[in-house]
Amino acid sequence: QAQLGGELAARAATKITEAQLDHLETLAKQQQEAIDAGDEEGMVDHGHDFHRQINLAADSHRLALLLRSAVRQLPNRFYLSIEGRAAAAREEHPLILEALRRRSARMARSLTEQHTLQSADHLIETLEERGLWKDQPGS
Repeated sequence: QAQLGGELAARAATKITEAQLDHLETLAKQQQEAIDAGDEEGMVDHGHDFHRQINLAADSHRLALLLRSAVRQLPNRFYLSIEGRAAAAREEHPLILEALRRRSARMARSLTEQHTLQSADHLIETLEERGLWKDQPGS
C-alpha cells in the first residue's frame, strides 16, 4: 500500500493542477478543523478525500485500482481513531501538499510512503496491545 500510494503521489506531483492543489489545501484544513473539534468521522472522511484527490491527480487508473484493492482489505476508518494518528496526519498532510506544490516527485513519494508505513506500524502495535493475535497459533 505504501509503495503504490507513494508512486501515485510522485506521478501526481508532475501532473497536478493549481485548482487540484487548492482543493487539497482545503481538504487538509477541513481535516485539521475536524481534529480540533474531535470530529472522528470528519477526520477520516477528509483524510480519505485528501489521499483520493492525490490518486486522481496522478491520472494512473491501473495503479489506483491496485491501491484500491489493497486498501479494501484494511480497517481504513480505524487509522485516525488510534491515539496519535490524528496529530500525525495534521503534520504529515501539509508536508505532502508542499511536496506536490514544489512538483517534487521524489519528496511526494517519500513522504507518502512514510505516512502510510507509520500509520500501518501504529495500527499493528495498537492491535497487538489490544490482544488481537493473543489466541492465534504462533503468537
